[in-house]
Amino acid sequence: MAEEIGSTHESLGYNPGRETVHADPKTGDPAAYVTFAAHWREPLVRLFFFALIGGSLFHGTHRLKFMLVDAGLRGPGIEAALDVILNAIAIVGTLGALYYAVRGWLFV
Repeated sequence: MAEEIGSTHESLGYNPGRETVHADPKTGDPAAYVTFAAHWREPLVRLFFFALIGGSLFHGTHRLKFMLVDAGLRGPGIEAALDVILNAIAIVGTLGALYYAVRGWLFV
């Protein structure tokens, strides 16, 4: 063992009475594709991933805009162009996430 256990048993290696945690073999691996695909059919899961992807895209493009402005891209025309371009990227990505979220219901 890499570390020694003292008389007080205060060590990261000392783990009495605890078993290694594994996925429940009856339900399968929670990170498996089959498990995700089964949960993907639920509408709240689809709504969550749509909000997660859309929110991340708008947050990321907003941060990127201000990072570019802080790096020296200043001026009313440049900032307006950055707003249009980056928000268009976020909107297209969010529409793509919306398509995949409703693909099983509206589109076959």
